[in-house]
Amino acid sequence: LAYHAMRWRPVQAGLLLGAALALQLLAGHPQTVFISLVGLGVVALTAPLPLANPRTGVVGWLLARLRTAGLLALPVALALVLAAPQLVPTLELARESQRSSGMGAQAAMSFSLNPFLIGRGLLPSYDGLVFTEYIAYDGVIGFGLAAFGLAAWVGSLRCNFPSPLQLRGDKRGEDRWWSLAPFVALLIVGLALAFGAYNPLYWLLANLPGFSFFRVPARWLALLALAGAALAGAGLQSLIARPPSRRVLAGTGALLLALAAAAFLADRAAEEIVGPALPTLRTLLAWGAALVVLLLGARLAGRKPVPLLLALAVGVELFAAAHTLAYNQVVPEDVYSAPRFTLNQLRAETTAQTPPGRYLGISPLEFDPGDVDRLNLRYQSLGLSEIGIRTALVATKMREIAAPNLPLVWNIPSIDGFDGGLLPSDSYAAFSRLLVPAGEDAAVDGRLRERLALPACRGACLPELRWLNLTNTRYLALDKTGDVWFEGVAYDLALPQALAAGQPLSIVTDNPPFEATALDLLLDSADAPALRVTFTDGTQAALLPDGEAVAAEAFWRVRYPLPDARTPQQVDVTAQAAQTLGALTLVDTRTGDFQQVTLGAWRRILSSDIKLYENLNVLPRAFVVPQAVSAANEAAAIDLLRDPAFDPAQTVVLMGADAGATGGAGTATITRYASEQIELTVSAPQGGWLLLTDADYPGWRATVNESPAAIVRADGLFRAVRLPAGESRVTFAYQPAWWPGVLVFGAAAWLLWAAGVLIARRR
Repeated sequence: LAYHAMRWRPVQAGLLLGAALALQLLAGHPQTVFISLVGLGVVALTAPLPLANPRTGVVGWLLARLRTAGLLALPVALALVLAAPQLVPTLELARESQRSSGMGAQAAMSFSLNPFLIGRGLLPSYDGLVFTEYIAYDGVIGFGLAAFGLAAWVGSLRCNFPSPLQLRGDKRGEDRWWSLAPFVALLIVGLALAFGAYNPLYWLLANLPGFSFFRVPARWLALLALAGAALAGAGLQSLIARPPSRRVLAGTGALLLALAAAAFLADRAAEEIVGPALPTLRTLLAWGAALVVLLLGARLAGRKPVPLLLALAVGVELFAAAHTLAYNQVVPEDVYSAPRFTLNQLRAETTAQTPPGRYLGISPLEFDPGDVDRLNLRYQSLGLSEIGIRTALVATKMREIAAPNLPLVWNIPSIDGFDGGLLPSDSYAAFSRLLVPAGEDAAVDGRLRERLALPACRGACLPELRWLNLTNTRYLALDKTGDVWFEGVAYDLALPQALAAGQPLSIVTDNPPFEATALDLLLDSADAPALRVTFTDGTQAALLPDGEAVAAEAFWRVRYPLPDARTPQQVDVTAQAAQTLGALTLVDTRTGDFQQVTLGAWRRILSSDIKLYENLNVLPRAFVVPQAVSAANEAAAIDLLRDPAFDPAQTVVLMGADAGATGGAGTATITRYASEQIELTVSAPQGGWLLLTDADYPGWRATVNESPAAIVRADGLFRAVRLPAGESRVTFAYQPAWWPGVLVFGAAAWLLWAAGVLIARRR
């Protein structure tokens, strides 16, 4: 379409090209559109110029290039108009996005094509599954045909055709070989940009607009795959005219053998491959068979059916190789649709909540499901391959931890990912710096779980409790890989508590009641703190350890025997020096039974493959804040929040607004919570600020007692409105200024486009 838009049928082809680009925009993946536009730019720079005049030299060549660029700019402009219903909200989100000013070179070059994976990514695999972003192949036969096409193109330039400055092609297509130049350029550009961080040039490009907005440079392989397919078609066409020379055959064979040899370097990036990293005998035999078919077909190309048979052979090879690809590893539907224990428990807990409390899951997914043996037997009986079984098990673990963005499926709001009223915006990224450990980057694209599942914290670095309270994070899920088993007793290390010297820490232990004969403490030092236990019958006893602390992995286990078998209700722990209490477990030494005690302001509500906790001090989604302070910008707001004395339940940080007079305590009740409208009844006898801990975003409008009220960005991320004294009815409604006008505009644009296509076709 681009070729015709620049040469022979600019109106008809331009209309179709604009529609094709508009459909890409409407599909909602801007990086694909950007890659397509860069590809069109390459075509504009390298396509043959039928209007070039050798007498005008370089100046004429440049003018002709400008003309071709202009002819391609018109379809691009048309695409922007046709895709307006998608483009306008996308641009609005882009302004709010953490990518609005670029991602930084390191982030933009993540998921670059590792050179050690070239052989495995560019040749079909019949065993291991390469990470799908790194796959772009046209098959051994297709690659060989592309080499034939490239050789024919080079030969035609050397022998039969003038230079680009002299070329004056016409509609009869006598310059068809020169017209392959854009595909050769796309092949080179696609491969070079796919290397990303391994290409020094990309370090410069990664700081430029467009390149800095997107990750995964490996996606530039799309240009390589397209160019390879076009060159393979040209190679097949060249075989119809004459068989390739021995030199071309030898060079093609050498290239294919070099790629095959490069595949044996893949073990240096084995983490990117599921299954065997190096090609197995099956893959080598398939490559060898395809090479034999290619060379035999090339030698017999003069016979009429051979090119057709080669074309069919390409299809057969790609069909066979596709069996290993991820989309052909079919697994049962319930791998996606059936909830696991965590999701069932969360749905039961949140049914009566308006809105449901938010959820955070932290896990590196290193655990095995408790029913892994049963699942393996089931998947084997269904005939799943080894890769398919692994895919199904990983998906099961993702559901068990409710990893982003799976909570969307079950309508469970999450602080992580793209649900729960928090978007991966620039404000969210800034706020998430409060949630991740010091020195860690903010959550990229909302993927907070990956920033918290760190080995330094035994797989789960918990955010500070006040931020979980503020964000209405009511539920927390962790796996059990970070727990310690010692002498047949398990210790839950998920919620450690700091012990200050001389200050008792009170821990409630009767949920549910458990008759024990001893209490075990896991500490970060061998110093045994003093313990006083209150039993369910109201009696108390001071406990002494039964001896020296015993090393248990990186901790010290101290056991405190009880006078007799009793049911503790509360334990007061007093340390002589500051130390950390990692875990407390009640033990019945008579039977070997034990019960873990949940530390801190949490209640464990599920123990299966993972542990699910409920936050007992969580703040509601909306509440009245009596005090406010002002901040000039987002960075200043985050600095105020970092103050250890800052209490988010009592103070709100307002951006770009006067804090006003001090208010007082109050209550807020959400009576309706929908995607685009939230209604609340508020009681604030002394006034104050209503804080709704949903993300502040353009298009939201607020009313207080039916009168418009300004929404102020609060605590760097949320929404706040000023409350008058007394009872109030507050409404938040999503009413963007561009809706529904942009939809009408887009529909009218498509109708005009259809009319233009009909008129151009008739003319």
